[in-house]
Amino acid sequence: VWENYYDFYLDGKPAPEPPPALRGSNAIRGWIARNSTMQLKNGALQVRQTGHQQPFIAAMGLDLPAEVTAVVRFKSAKGGKAGVAWREPGQEVFPPDQKVTFDCRGSDEVQEHRVELPAKKKIIHVRLILPAGGADVASIELQDKNGKNLKSWRFEK
Repeated sequence: VWENYYDFYLDGKPAPEPPPALRGSNAIRGWIARNSTMQLKNGALQVRQTGHQQPFIAAMGLDLPAEVTAVVRFKSAKGGKAGVAWREPGQEVFPPDQKVTFDCRGSDEVQEHRVELPAKKKIIHVRLILPAGGADVASIELQDKNGKNLKSWRFEK
């Protein structure tokens, strides 16, 4: 990060190109929205469904070990089914058996969900699948099997 800062701001070199999947997108802090729109507002990443398919946000370019726990904190007015899916190296699509789903209740309060991802290889791409309608995401944290933080995003104030 520091080298890019130095090159761009102090040396005047062009900024590095974003990954191909993020070019021209509305990525926020490395997350992209699918079947939905998203914006940072009121201390949350607000994700709202567009269309008929379940909304989700995705982060790629990860290099996480197998056996990761996703700790997601969000609130959803309607509640319903949510989940976390992942891809491993060499996989072009998200296999159906690499998704862990959970129920969340409708509430105006942020709820924490701990989701163990039983990956067999390292994780390179994750999806946070949100309940129908969308949700206000406060934070997402990916931890190793010992509870050590590997990667985190905090959207709350």
